[in-house]
Amino acid sequence: SQLIMNSATGRLIVKIEGTGADTTTLDASSVGVNMPEDGTAQLMGMWWTMASGDITITWIGGTDKVAAILSGNGSLTQASGMPSIPNNATSPTGDVTIVKGTASAYTCILEFATYTTS
Repeated sequence: SQLIMNSATGRLIVKIEGTGADTTTLDASSVGVNMPEDGTAQLMGMWWTMASGDITITWIGGTDKVAAILSGNGSLTQASGMPSIPNNATSPTGDVTIVKGTASAYTCILEFATYTTS
């Protein structure tokens, strides 16, 4: 994954790309990620393209919750009417997994709001 932008007081934008069936984990506690570990981050925008298969984005916690399943090509942003997707995992860790289910070329860009409530 490639960190495109990170602001400790605002946004995290990451680009994930590959050609295989693989899993990328955004670890909230990792240096450079700066996502709140209390589950207050929200998914604000998604841009994606893939040759086949799908991409599953999951909030990690005591009980994981799927935030989105993407296929084909597309984009969803607040400008296009997308509501923010809050972390609804039970006992959230702040971590997110991005899973590409089948081997094919893909690119996925995700934008998270990382505002903290404290």
